[in-house]
Amino acid sequence: MRALAGIRVLDLGGFITGPFAALLLGELGADVIKVEWPGKGDKFRYDERGLYSPQFQAHNRNKRSVTLDYARPEGLEILHELIATADVFVVNSRPGVMERLGLGYEVLRERHPRLIYCSITGFGADGPYADRPAFDNVGQALSGWMSRHRRGDDPRVVGPAIADPVTSYYAALGILAALYDRVHSNRGHLVEVNLLESMIGLAIEPITNYFATGQPIPVYQRAATSQAYNLTCKDGKRIGLHASMLDKFWQRLCRAVCREAWINVYPTRADRIEHYERLASELNAIFRTRNRDEW
Repeated sequence: MRALAGIRVLDLGGFITGPFAALLLGELGADVIKVEWPGKGDKFRYDERGLYSPQFQAHNRNKRSVTLDYARPEGLEILHELIATADVFVVNSRPGVMERLGLGYEVLRERHPRLIYCSITGFGADGPYADRPAFDNVGQALSGWMSRHRRGDDPRVVGPAIADPVTSYYAALGILAALYDRVHSNRGHLVEVNLLESMIGLAIEPITNYFATGQPIPVYQRAATSQAYNLTCKDGKRIGLHASMLDKFWQRLCRAVCREAWINVYPTRADRIEHYERLASELNAIFRTRNRDEW
C-alpha cells in the first residue's frame, strides 16, 4: 500500500518505539529518513557481528539514513533544512532532551508550522515519573499487563518485546490522524504517546473487567472462556487450538481426539470453562501420543 506516498518522515529515534513507528509509516509508502549520530548510530545497530544486528534490521527496514551531529550549530541548521522538507518528525527520548538540543516542539512549530511532531516517552511529558527511563519490561510491569501472563514466582520474562511495539502502533495511529487533520486545517500537530498509557490501553479488557467486578481476571480465564489451548505433541512441536464458544467446534474437537463422551460430560460452555484446567491437562496428554504432522 502506498497511501502515504509523498509524505516524508524524519526518524531521530533509537531502540524500538520511535524507529518502529516510523517503519510503520514507511510500510504505508512514506519516505523515511533515519537520522543518526556520527560514530554512534542507533544503539540497536551493534552486536557481535557488526553494525547491522537483527534487532536493528527488524525496526529499521525500508528507510534511508544519514548521520548528522545536530548538537553542533552547523549540524542543527542542516537538520532544520531537512525538517523543512519533512511532514513528520519522530523522537523517543525523555522530556527535555530535545528542548536542550534546540529541537523541542515549540521551536519547530515556529519554523515549520505544518510539521507533525511525534514525541514518544516512557511516562508522558510531566508527572512524578516523567524523567525516569523506561524500557519494555517497565511498561509491561507498571501497566499490570505482566500479571496477566504469568503465574508463580519465575523471575524470567518470556517472549519478544510487547510494550515497545504497542507504543509504536499508537504513535503511528496518532500521526495518521494528525496528517488527516492537516489536510483540512493546514497546520501541524504535537502527537504525544507514552509507554505506560499505551500498555494500559492494550489491557483495556482486563482493566474494564476489574472495575466492573472488583476482581482481577485469573491468568487463564480468557483462555478458559474462549477454550484456547497450546498443546505439545510427541515430537515436542506445538499446536494452538481455539474452539471458541460455539458447541459445534467443541464437538468436532472431541471427535477428532476420539473423546466423544466429552460431548455429554461437558455439554455447555459453562461446563468447559469450569473444568478448563482438567481439559487442558487431558488434551495435552492426548496430543503427546502423536507427532504434530499426524494430528
